[in-house]
Amino acid sequence: MTDLTDDTLGSLCDKLSIINVKLFSALDDQFDLQNMAKNPDMNLMKSQIDQIYAEIGKIAEKVQGLNSHRNDLIDMIDAFVEKAIAGDIKIRRPKFKKYGTAKEIAKAFGIGLDECPKDY
Repeated sequence: MTDLTDDTLGSLCDKLSIINVKLFSALDDQFDLQNMAKNPDMNLMKSQIDQIYAEIGKIAEKVQGLNSHRNDLIDMIDAFVEKAIAGDIKIRRPKFKKYGTAKEIAKAFGIGLDECPKDY
């Protein structure tokens, strides 16, 4: 497990959300492949079905690794919160991140703010 001083609560939550998305995607792929292999309308040959089940096995291994990583992150978040409650972690002021000028953000969303000041 990583030393808690390496991460903030926000970075741990970011990592957890990324793992959750990867896990959902892998499980979704696994579900789709299982349905494909069992669908008689697909008219698959045995060799194709075997390939599908081999891929399902690879995904299952990936899911196992992702679940392990997810559980580790949850344990780290729990430990972080426990230390914060005990007063062992100094709570810092939040950082306000700027992801671009208003004009750049508006352009990304297709909003025309051509007259927006550069540093708005």
